Amino acid sequence: IDHNVSIHFEGAANTCVIEKPNILTGDFSIEFWLKNQTPGSGVLFEQTDAFQLALNSGIMVWTFGGQTLSKPVAQDQAFHHYTLTYNATNELMKIYQDDMELGSLQNAEGLALRSDNPLTIGGNTFVGNLHGLRFWSKPLTLSEAYAAQFNELTGSERDLVGYWPMNEGSGSHAID
Repeated sequence: IDHNVSIHFEGAANTCVIEKPNILTGDFSIEFWLKNQTPGSGVLFEQTDAFQLALNSGIMVWTFGGQTLSKPVAQDQAFHHYTLTYNATNELMKIYQDDMELGSLQNAEGLALRSDNPLTIGGNTFVGNLHGLRFWSKPLTLSEAYAAQFNELTGSERDLVGYWPMNEGSGSHAID
């Protein structure tokens, strides 16, 4: 994984939109590499009527279906690998950072959401770099996420429903 090629966000002028993100109902996971430089608060991801991932003074705030899981994240200006995972059977939301589980929310019931709305990345006060965005139709375990975080994907992996490497290296469009 080359952290030198990523999308840089610097406030409201920088936005990426994934028109059909294919976030499914039931089990899912979202993985990405993030270098957070947000001085205060900002929204990293947002899908209307589905979920939001925000950063608020060093706290990652994941809201999904009315449930919110908030945990402190690294503030060292380095890239870190994050995984958000939801297990519908166990009604469990989790956030992983690199090789650590930051936290979980149990009894996160009734989160069988499906939204065809676009996923907006950045476009507000979020400042930082992002790459390697992956959507899975299964809840990843910490060991699965950690073991595969440096793997380059082909796009045909089992249970992979979306993959945006964001590794073009220059220009104003990600051709993923």
